[in-house]
Amino acid sequence: MELINYKKKIINEEVDISALTGGYGINDDNIYHTMHACIQYIIQKKDTNISMVLMRAEDSMFKVHDGCGYNDECIMNTIKDKKNEVKNIPYIKLTNGSRSKNIDISNYFE
Repeated sequence: MELINYKKKIINEEVDISALTGGYGINDDNIYHTMHACIQYIIQKKDTNISMVLMRAEDSMFKVHDGCGYNDECIMNTIKDKKNEVKNIPYIKLTNGSRSKNIDISNYFE
């Protein structure tokens, strides 16, 4: 399911997402805060006795960032040059600063 479909489902089920910032409107295609909206869905609509696995950001989506001291050029070069090592990380958040370095990381996706 695409993120926009998750967003539509959350809105259709009347989950309160008023606390989300950044212009996460109900009538647009902005999907930036969808993971936060999904958590709100779970909290508001599902059994509250569920188990969640929480990971430190430095051990998952920001692992490369942390290892590079949050230096955007280092982050992108690490993704580009250490593809096999980085592929062991479940997901990586690329920030605007990292993406703006114009370092080609397309080989990571091969």
